[in-house]
Order: sequence, then structure tokens, then C-alpha cells
Amino acid sequence: MPNTIYFIIGVLLVISAVVFISYYYGNKAKILRVLKEFKPSLIINARENQSVKIIGTVSSNNTFLQSPLTQRKCVYYKIHVEKKVSNGNNSHWETIIEDSQANDFIIESKGEHAFVKMKNYKSHLIEDGEFDSGTFNDATPKLEEYLNSFGEESEGFFGFNKTIRYKEGILGINEPIAIKGIANWKDPKEFNIKNHYSKILVLSGNKQNNLILTDDTIETKITKHV
Repeated sequence: MPNTIYFIIGVLLVISAVVFISYYYGNKAKILRVLKEFKPSLIINARENQSVKIIGTVSSNNTFLQSPLTQRKCVYYKIHVEKKVSNGNNSHWETIIEDSQANDFIIESKGEHAFVKMKNYKSHLIEDGEFDSGTFNDATPKLEEYLNSFGEESEGFFGFNKTIRYKEGILGINEPIAIKGIANWKDPKEFNIKNHYSKILVLSGNKQNNLILTDDTIETKITKHV
């Protein structure tokens, strides 16, 4: 009996360790950890070539995207599609599509504006557009069209539906956002932006210091600035 108890405890410890490692090193946790290292700042206080964290809302730049699954107007979308693969008594989810597209955009914070260059970025978006298809649940024509654009189909060889789940996250217009980037003050004419001031803050990233952003309320609800 004691050996059995030790075995069960050992298994539980291993499972706990795997869950902790998966969470701690997961994309969401890493993004939020980086953002928590910085206190939010007013745009006007951003220093040249220094990393700065801004909390505000997505503003229009007259260039929009339409998200493929939910047809929402946005400046950035990210899609993750998985299909269920079964091997005997075991099954797992296999990623078949990782898709994203982004436009540069403007963030508004406390009445000030900054230009965001969507290059060399990492993000965590709330996946609030969710769909699924499978047995007795055919994929909609829009979902089928999307799958086909990546060389995938909702049905197998014998016409049976595959079990597929679709998740989409977007940055929509007027949506709250927290963002950390390298600050540079530029002439707004370079970006075809009308601005009351001679300079506009530009937030960007590079390979060593990525632009980091999220629409997670854990970060976007923080409103205290330094």
C-alpha cells in the first residue's frame, strides 16, 4: 500500500510540474510577465530610444483589415485552427493553421496619440471568436472557404466531418490595449498623419527587443500612470 501511495504522489507531482511549466512558459504568461515589468507612462513622457509601456485604445489610421472568421473590422487578427487526431484510444489536437495579419495603427491614451509599427512584435490576444465543426455539425461555407485557402478541408476521405476548432482574436477599433515598445519621436508627415505637434511618438520593436502587446483586461484595466 505505501508503495502505491508514493507512486500516486509521484504521478501527481509530475502532472503538476508539467502544468506549471506549460503555463509559466506559455505565450500568454510570457507576454504578461514582460508587460508587468514596466509601469504605464503618459505618451508625452516617453524618452527617445527607451522602452515604454502605454495603455490606451486602438484608433483608426484609415487602413483596416477584415478578420476572416468573424468579418470584424480591425487592425490586427490572429487565427489558430486545430483538428482532433485519434490514434486508437488516444487523441490529441493538431494545429493545421496559424494565421495572422497586421496593419500599423494609432494608439490613443489620455488625449495623446502614438503611431505603432507592427514589425518584430509578439502578442497575446483574447480569442473571442470561436467556432467548431465535426460530427453532425458541418462547417459553414465561410469556414470551408477559409480552410480551402490553406489547402485544408472539413471532411475526410469518406465524407465524414473532421473534428475541428477555430479560434480568432482581433485588435478592433476603440479596443483597449497595453503595449510596450521602443520610443522614437518622429515628424508626423513621415506617416501621413495630421498632428497638432511637430513630433509624434512612434512605438516599434526589433529582433532583440520585440514590440509587445495585448488586449487582455489584466493589463488594459490598469489606468494609473507615472
